[in-house]
This record gives sequence, C-alpha cells and structure tokens, in this order.
Amino acid sequence: MTELRVAGFRKMVIRVTSLWLKIGLCVAATGLVACASYKPIGAVMPQVDGSYNLLSTGRSESDALRVAQNDAKGTCRDDGKKKFFVMDQTTKYVGPNLETSANKGAALRLLQIAASNENKENYKVVMRIRCI
Repeated sequence: MTELRVAGFRKMVIRVTSLWLKIGLCVAATGLVACASYKPIGAVMPQVDGSYNLLSTGRSESDALRVAQNDAKGTCRDDGKKKFFVMDQTTKYVGPNLETSANKGAALRLLQIAASNENKENYKVVMRIRCI
C-alpha cells in the first residue's frame, strides 16, 4: 500500500511539474512575440531608397533627440542591423514665442510662458537615417 501512494505521488508531481513547464513555455513564447518588433515612440516613415525619416518631439531638445535615437536603434534592430547613420537632422523649437515685447512686462510674459509651457513637447526633431 505504501508503494502505491509513492507511485501515485510521483505521478502527481510529474503532472504538476509538466503543467508548470507548459505554463512557463507559454509565457516565454508570449514574451518573445511581444518583444519581436520595436514600437516607436515618434513617427517612423520608411523611404523608397531604404532610409527612414523619424519625427519625434520632447519637452527639451535633448528629450526629442533621445526619442529619435531610440526609435532609430529599434527600427534598425528590427531590420537586423546593429547601427545607423544619420543622413540629415533638424531640430526646431515649436513652443511659445520666447521674445518679450516692450508693451508687456517681462515678468508677466515669463509667467505666461511658464504656464503655457508646462508639460508640453516644445521641441521637434526630424532625422533621416540609414541602417548599416
């Protein structure tokens, strides 16, 4: 009778282990599929010549550039390439006008700019890359 319990216990352990193995494999496979392609933060537009135009925005110039570079790395990684070459790049401030006019007080104008500038993406980067 003791041997039957041990045999039954082993079968149960094997079944439970097998179930956890199957669950683990399913989770791993789902993770691989989810990570298979890069989802850009900005806009990525493939061009006819094999290059890409990237458009990104950020609260600062460095934020916008960082987003563009991350999008370039992810896009090239999806193409099976490890590096990219920047063919052209422009950075533009698209936020509120920073010039103060003579008829408005400088302090009032700075307060208006600060209030309108909060949590906005004021810089735009357009980058053209080629994956190498």
